[in-house]
Amino acid sequence: MKKYPKFLKVVVDTNILVSSFICEKGNPALLMNAFKNNEFELISSSQLMDEFIEVIERPHIRHKYKLTDEEIKDFIGYIYRKATMVLGIYEVKRSEDPKDNMFLSCALEGAADYLVTGDPHLGNLKYYHGIQIITVKQILELLKRGSVSGLNLEDRI
Repeated sequence: MKKYPKFLKVVVDTNILVSSFICEKGNPALLMNAFKNNEFELISSSQLMDEFIEVIERPHIRHKYKLTDEEIKDFIGYIYRKATMVLGIYEVKRSEDPKDNMFLSCALEGAADYLVTGDPHLGNLKYYHGIQIITVKQILELLKRGSVSGLNLEDRI
């Protein structure tokens, strides 16, 4: 039987997803390029995508970055096609900010390895039920090394 490497399962906070969409440079964009290159498995839910839509549809954001309906639709469609979408049936009440609980719920339901965020409410938790909460810079370092806790990804099957 052929062995396949275990992909890291990652939930990405809305602020990072939005940043990757509106700016082709920087760490959020590098993270989404890694996703597009199949370097990790993105875990998401309709709740997370609804928040992305709500943020990206704000008039000041659409105007400032000259976003078209087609660009937004294409990006959302790509995420729905390529990411692993969980049902959103878990309910977590752990974060100081109730809006952040949906990210913890998604990560728990999707058995994620990491939750990537720049949000201090989530970042201060560090871990949630074995899911490490890290920054974009930290996940990029892990992907660059091809390892998690010093183990080669192929060894984590």
